[in-house]
Amino acid sequence: MSKLPEYLRSHGYANPQDYAQSPMQWAVGQSQFEWLSSHEEQQELFNSYMASRREGRPMWYDIYPVERLFGHAVPYKDTVFLVDIGGNQGHDLGKFRREYGHLPGRMVLQDLPKVVEGVEGESAGIKVMGYNFMDPQPVKGARVYYFRSIFHDWDDQISRRILRNTVSAMAPDYSRILIVDFVLPDTDTPLMQASLDIQMMSIGAGVERSERQWRDLLHSAGLEITGIWNQNPAMESVIEAVPMSK
Repeated sequence: MSKLPEYLRSHGYANPQDYAQSPMQWAVGQSQFEWLSSHEEQQELFNSYMASRREGRPMWYDIYPVERLFGHAVPYKDTVFLVDIGGNQGHDLGKFRREYGHLPGRMVLQDLPKVVEGVEGESAGIKVMGYNFMDPQPVKGARVYYFRSIFHDWDDQISRRILRNTVSAMAPDYSRILIVDFVLPDTDTPLMQASLDIQMMSIGAGVERSERQWRDLLHSAGLEITGIWNQNPAMESVIEAVPMSK
């Protein structure tokens, strides 16, 4: 962050639009996740932070009406109910599985192989899969593709690629995407979210998006928003989106 003023001066005070040209990449020669992967102790601290950051706060299924997912879920053991994409070591998915263990279908945790290495998921009914979400989504036709705190790391171009990879795996009129992230007001953004927006810009050309920005991004990837749920303006929202009708 101390290099940010210098970066902005040298780039005409324009927001970075390219992950490969982010302030962190410019300052240290590595992206956020490249740097973490080469600093094992910091990666472990990051994993611990991701595990603890929601302690004492509502989970996404306390905000979103989960019953929307039940009625049409295919009740066969070899189908997939929910894929947690970029789910770190399965903190969210494990809690959801314990709360809704009766749901039909399997639960799948996906993250980079190095992140999920050693994660014991099978005993909890969770399939663990090494996966880079820049690649095509290998799990086809799941009821839910779930992203928590993923898209604020990335610029629109990379976010659109991740979304399109997911859309290509979705079953029309059945699958849906759930995104847990901040949905900012277009004006008068609270200080905490505004500060986080600057932080995400600094480490990866990321952005905390307004509702209009979310709608534009998802529409550009072939998705339409079917609902946004929030219990507190200072908390993340849950966005539900489905493939657009052709």
